[in-house]
Amino acid sequence: MRQVGDRMIKVMVVDDSVFMRKMITKMLEKEKDIEIVAIAKNGKEAVDLALEKNPDIIFMDIQMPIMNGYEATSEIRKTNPDTIIIAITAGIIT
Repeated sequence: MRQVGDRMIKVMVVDDSVFMRKMITKMLEKEKDIEIVAIAKNGKEAVDLALEKNPDIIFMDIQMPIMNGYEATSEIRKTNPDTIIIAITAGIIT
């Protein structure tokens, strides 16, 4: 990934799974031009942290308690319309 202008790319990771948060964060931290500015465990935390941290990119789980990824994305778009939100999910096969 490229830097945004002359600064690091600010990224937030949102997932209710501790394992997934750690794995995604670990992968992203390998990139020299990415800074993890926030980690959230549900959509409500994501909405609050997006307003506070103003990330450039959010990796957002879809299925989460309290507020799911769709609801959080809708709320984040109201205050952070330029933030790129990448939907992620481990998926459940039944």
